[in-house]
Amino acid sequence: MLLGESEMLNITVVIPTVRRFQSNGDPSPEQYLAPLIDKLWNDLSPKHEPYIKIVVLNADKQPELHLEANAFNGHPGVTVISKPDITKQIDISLEHTGAIRSDGVFLEDGRQVNHDWIQWVAAEDLDAAFLLEQGSKLSPFVLFLEDDVWPTTNALLKLSRFIRSLEHDDWLFLDLYTPNLNWYEGMTDVKNGERYAFHCCTQSMLFRSDLIPGIISYWRMHPHEPIDDNLKAYRDQYTPDRYIYAARPNLFEHVGAYSSNPQKSKGVVEHQSLDFLPLLYQFEQTTSDVPAAVIIAGNNNHNDNANNNN
Repeated sequence: MLLGESEMLNITVVIPTVRRFQSNGDPSPEQYLAPLIDKLWNDLSPKHEPYIKIVVLNADKQPELHLEANAFNGHPGVTVISKPDITKQIDISLEHTGAIRSDGVFLEDGRQVNHDWIQWVAAEDLDAAFLLEQGSKLSPFVLFLEDDVWPTTNALLKLSRFIRSLEHDDWLFLDLYTPNLNWYEGMTDVKNGERYAFHCCTQSMLFRSDLIPGIISYWRMHPHEPIDDNLKAYRDQYTPDRYIYAARPNLFEHVGAYSSNPQKSKGVVEHQSLDFLPLLYQFEQTTSDVPAAVIIAGNNNHNDNANNNN
C-alpha cells in the first residue's frame, strides 16, 4: 500500500431485496435487510465512509409495501432503487428459451418445476444482472450480497485487506460465504485465499467490474437456470482460465429462515457457513442485535489466525 493510500478500497455493495414470507403466505416475523445495512455502515470509520456505496434494489412486485427497504431512503450511504414489474417480460423470455412448454415448465438442466418457481429463478438472474450493471459503473469492485446475510465485524475493511493480500490475479470472483454442504467434491475443502470448488450459493460474492459484462450477459441469456449454476456454466464455457477464490473464515453468514419464495420458507436456516467468526458477540456484552442464527452457528470450527479476521 502506497503512503497516503486508503486501507479501504472503493467498493459498491449491491443488495437485491423483496419482502419475505412464511410458508402460509404471512409476512416473515424476522427482518434481515435493516440489520445487515446498519451493521455494515456503523462499522465504517468516518474516513472510510466515502469509499463505500450501498445500492439496494427494491425488487418487490409492490415496492411501496417493502417498508424495510424504503426506510433507507435518505440514508447518507444508501441508494434505494426500484424497477418496473417485468413479470410479463420474464414469461416471454422463458418461452423463448424453451423453459415454458406445452408439457410443463423446466429449468435449463431438465428439472421440472412449477410456474411460480421458474419466475422466481428468472427474477433472481435478471435482478442480479441489473444490479451488477449499476454497481460496475460506480466502483472497480462490486460486492453482491443477498439480503439475509450477517457480516463479521468490520467486514468491508477486512474484505479490502483480503483483496490487497491475495496472491492471485486470475480470479473471476471471490466467494465470501462457503456453505457447510458436501453436495459435491471439494465443497468443504476451503483454504483462505486459494481456489475454491464453487457449486452453490450466492449469499456473498465480490466481483471485479471489468469482468462483469460477460457475467450479466450470460445471466440474461439463461434466465431458466439458477444464478449459481449459471456462474459455474459461464466460467466453464467462457473464462476457464479464471477461478473462484474463497475467504476463510467467511466474512458473511447466512441467517435467513424465511424466503421471498413461500415454497422455500420453512422457518429454519437452510444452510450456514462452513467457518464464520461473528466477533461481535465474542467481545461485547450484548447480543441483542445479533441474529439468533449467528449465535447458534458460533460454535462452528474456526481458524482464528486467518488474515481476513485480524
